[in-house]
Amino acid sequence: MVNPGGQRLNSQNESYERILARIKEGTIIINEREKFEHLLKLFPEKASLHRAFADFLAKEGARDEAVRVYERSAKMYLDSGRSLQAIVATILAWSINKPTHDQGRVFHAAVQASKSAETPLQDFFSAFTYPELVAVMLRLVRVHFPANHAVKSFGDEANELFFIVSGTLKETTYRTDGDDESGDQALVRHLSDNDIFGDIYPLDAEHRSRSDVETLTHVELVKISKQVLQQLCRKHPRVELLLTDLYRNPGETLDGRMWTSVRRAVRYEIPTKVKLSILPQMENAPPIDTEGLTRDISLGGACVDIGDQHLATPLKAFENAAVNVEIRLTGENVTLKIAGNIAWSVKFIENANTRLLVGIRFEALNDSERRALEKYCLQGNAEQNLLWNLWDDLVKG
Repeated sequence: MVNPGGQRLNSQNESYERILARIKEGTIIINEREKFEHLLKLFPEKASLHRAFADFLAKEGARDEAVRVYERSAKMYLDSGRSLQAIVATILAWSINKPTHDQGRVFHAAVQASKSAETPLQDFFSAFTYPELVAVMLRLVRVHFPANHAVKSFGDEANELFFIVSGTLKETTYRTDGDDESGDQALVRHLSDNDIFGDIYPLDAEHRSRSDVETLTHVELVKISKQVLQQLCRKHPRVELLLTDLYRNPGETLDGRMWTSVRRAVRYEIPTKVKLSILPQMENAPPIDTEGLTRDISLGGACVDIGDQHLATPLKAFENAAVNVEIRLTGENVTLKIAGNIAWSVKFIENANTRLLVGIRFEALNDSERRALEKYCLQGNAEQNLLWNLWDDLVKG
């Protein structure tokens, strides 16, 4: 398949993945059932696509079917360790059909069973008792913002806590001295799904926002006001204790939040072949040389699917292991060799096959590496045009 400029697609599946990412962030809108059904046949394992289809069905008035698809997407999210996204899909299903007590209990058990070390937010939700989980779910408010939208500004009253369901944002956090409200030190970083923001902790103090937060893509968030959270914590004191695990002493870091997630930068769902040379920390464990395909990649790290290779190797061998990553940037004629560490590893079942995923945190990139990887991820306007051409061929053709 060739675009008008004569460039040949390096991988049709890679471009499909990018289309799915655009659907997720809202820059491609599907308004016909047949288009959704066609994509679902191609990508039956994509939870975000099922969730988008459920939103479409609910809008079209197919309420019972929407509930079933919301429930299906929630299960798929939980199977991949994404509790927040599962919770939002379940809230939407329950807003159509009020759940029975047994249904609520079953969902709570599934959230607990999906506990993963990938993000602190996962631990936060999986630690809730059934009454605590339901109480929080009932008080979450969904909001959407387009790209390039200011969500909050430095100096605003801090009265809401936000959880990122999908999309990416840029947060510029300031540390001030005295009454200098211009901010004499700034930390700029990207936030994506399963991150939080909002300077509301500790709950018994008044706060002003120490950051500007703006959207880089279309985003879906859920939020809870400080006042509602205070009321909830008075009834369920453990919720406040669990909330403290998402924060640390503000004096220890610029923004006061402690995260163990590898996902600290904008992630791009770009399948890219990589070679890994892993040096386990286990005594007498030999080096592991393997290849894989990235599930997502960013300037901060990557999630790499190494398939069924090394399934016999204990996961402990991957814990905190040093790793050298060789990435061939398709179309750029550039090969990057980046050092890093494995932040997490997990075995999972997909389409009846057991696979191994590893989350890699890159060490600091030099300027040339950063520019090359950023260019590769962003792709530019030409790639956007190529996506639309492919979209026409895939669905409309």
